[in-house]
Amino acid sequence: KEKGRLYDSIKKRSTENEAEIDELRLQMRHQIDLNDSSIVREKELQHQILEYKRKIHLVGIDLEHSRKESEVHLSRATKAEKEQEASAAALKSSQQKYENAVSRFSTEREELKSHSEREISRIREESNNEI
Repeated sequence: KEKGRLYDSIKKRSTENEAEIDELRLQMRHQIDLNDSSIVREKELQHQILEYKRKIHLVGIDLEHSRKESEVHLSRATKAEKEQEASAAALKSSQQKYENAVSRFSTEREELKSHSEREISRIREESNNEI
């Protein structure tokens, strides 16, 4: 009987140990699954990080291109502004020359008109004197 009890006790202990081993295997399998999913998630995150870095780089390139374009536009605008100022100065100069020419022409015309009227008066007087 002693051997039977000892056998039953060992058998019970063996069954408990097997159940504990099975439980530990399940826990280990669960930990492996968690670890695997963590590794997968980490790889996904690393991929996202690389994608964000690529996008940031592209945005940086776009910003640099836009900055250079802005500099070109600013340079063109500055040049156009200087050309406009030069044109305005040339126009003002031309207007002044035109006004001076018109004034001179008017003065000469008035002088010529006055001279013609004096000549006509002189000729009339001479004609009247001859008659």
